[in-house]
Amino acid sequence: MAATHAARRFLQERPRDEEGLRRLAAAVSEELVRVGGRDPALRGLGTTLVSLLVRGDSASWVSVGDSRLYMLRRGILGLLAEPHDLLGILLREGVLEPEEAEASPLRGRLTSHLGRDRPEVSSGSLRLARGDRVALVTDGVVEGGEARIAMILGSESPRRAAEVLVRGVATEDNATAVVLEIERLEEPCSASS
Repeated sequence: MAATHAARRFLQERPRDEEGLRRLAAAVSEELVRVGGRDPALRGLGTTLVSLLVRGDSASWVSVGDSRLYMLRRGILGLLAEPHDLLGILLREGVLEPEEAEASPLRGRLTSHLGRDRPEVSSGSLRLARGDRVALVTDGVVEGGEARIAMILGSESPRRAAEVLVRGVATEDNATAVVLEIERLEEPCSASS
């Protein structure tokens, strides 16, 4: 329910830039808190979010929670949106090694998500190049490993890559992927008066 509400709002509002994406993420989070406050059955309602806005040769993104945004450029995979989870913090700070993280009971412990007061919202902008592959994925897809993600993004069509990323991941968590390939770059449309 929370994810559907967030997606609907993003499609209706149509933010135009990184700041618009950030404002909309905060507004959706506030709405989810209010809904949970009115109905005890919905208290704690929340969702993660990763969103990408492409305009011409640039893109803006926003992320809240443990979904991730990857870009494959010339065979090199880059993580654009770091997850907001306890395990990610411990890995980045060197407290845990990747091998320890695989079996950690801290998996899935979010430090931020939509539906909480003042969520941590990560965002950024980037230039796109022809041939770039961008993948928006939930944390369930990541359990297969980043080497797997890079291999699939580099060897399959975007549609097939999304299907393969989701299939074959042994997880109890959700596994969702959207993959884009930048085939041509155009100037962004501008509104005329």
